[in-house]
Amino acid sequence: MITLIPHKIEKIISGGQTGADFGGLLGGKDANILVGGTAPSGFKTEIGSNFELIQFGCVEHTLTDYPPRTKLNVKNSDGTLIFALRRSPGCELTARLCRDSKKPHLIIGEINENTIKVIVDFINNNNIRILNVAGNRESVCKGIQETVRKIIKEVIQIVNN
Repeated sequence: MITLIPHKIEKIISGGQTGADFGGLLGGKDANILVGGTAPSGFKTEIGSNFELIQFGCVEHTLTDYPPRTKLNVKNSDGTLIFALRRSPGCELTARLCRDSKKPHLIIGEINENTIKVIVDFINNNNIRILNVAGNRESVCKGIQETVRKIIKEVIQIVNN
């Protein structure tokens, strides 16, 4: 019989966009683990530059476009969690980049009573230590930032204890 040695999530990364991305960073910070990631040049978000991302350990990409930073965050993680409550080009790009890179990813299409368990199982089954959090922007899915913040904090508390 094989005994799995528990591991811990060491870091949450994201591209820093409003909504799921920033919610992931907030949840990681709330759980007292490292956070960071690559953001577009100028720390560009849908509501303008967010220089607060510097305090979250994010670094700037040389380009202002979103796809290059998305590609780096997929590459620099062990797996990606995509909160795609609404269909969007960004969520679809992230999933495609994960498939192309042969990186594990989980698409959360709805939040329900099983969401936490599904995410914990994904993390444990794929030995994820650096988790990339991506998904819908706040303007596309109102309230997703705070929802993801709470989910990520709870998931980290479960996985890391």
